[in-house]
Amino acid sequence: MKILGRTNLEFPDVWLQLGVPNLPEDIPAFVEAAVASGLPLEVASQPGLWGGYLRGHTPFLVATGSLNYTTGSDTSHASDLVQSELIHLLSSLGRETIDAYFLPVRESAEEVQVNGALEALEAARHEGHIRFVGLQAVGHPLSALGLWQFHDGFELIRYRRNHVYTEAHETLEPMAAERRVGIVTDGPFAWRVGQDFLTFPEDANVGAPMTDRQRMRNLIQGKTGRSLRELVVCDLATENPVLFPVRSLADIRAASAVAIGKPIDGLSAYLAPFLEAA
Repeated sequence: MKILGRTNLEFPDVWLQLGVPNLPEDIPAFVEAAVASGLPLEVASQPGLWGGYLRGHTPFLVATGSLNYTTGSDTSHASDLVQSELIHLLSSLGRETIDAYFLPVRESAEEVQVNGALEALEAARHEGHIRFVGLQAVGHPLSALGLWQFHDGFELIRYRRNHVYTEAHETLEPMAAERRVGIVTDGPFAWRVGQDFLTFPEDANVGAPMTDRQRMRNLIQGKTGRSLRELVVCDLATENPVLFPVRSLADIRAASAVAIGKPIDGLSAYLAPFLEAA
């Protein structure tokens, strides 16, 4: 548990990023387990779906807006686009308030569009529809930094960070520390954009010789009783809360174990075959 920046609240080291299970019949038990974990839930993937199963429950909910505001023709238009998204989100979730809402930023955002989006978010916070406003770096981190230097209204910042990609952290962490803004780590397994670091097609070839990565996965499980995913997130979570993507009950159990687990020594040696392939 860590106090997260200006929120002045203590949060678990792991947050669940909900993804839709493969089988529709698994969804009720999946959501029930996610709620029972007591961890914050990122619901941006399917708010309409999750909202139906979350009725009567009050977990800490997290969402990220879209980049639609970057199509705004002026400040007012951009503000209207963000307000419309918020209304749809809250209606889908059956809630009056979203606990944390992140504004995504990329290179194409213009100043009038950013100003409109921030006006809408500030109004929503004032009216009690958002508790904490966050910034999410989805493009080059310098774009988020450029915006952030002139707009100091964020309690949280979210960006991709893992054992290969560290540029966003190196760029944005100093200002987060200076302004006491809480960091949420995203993409712990996305060593390449859009690719899970454990997904190597050649490892799945039936009848092919076992690769060093497969041997290492087996070794790690045998020696530690934990998966490589758990160890990677546990290591990252020593500094900041980490969004753990989940799509099954097994994923939720793994994330919950990380939330109470401790990092291990010598992780870099375990990661070596994967880092070489990255």
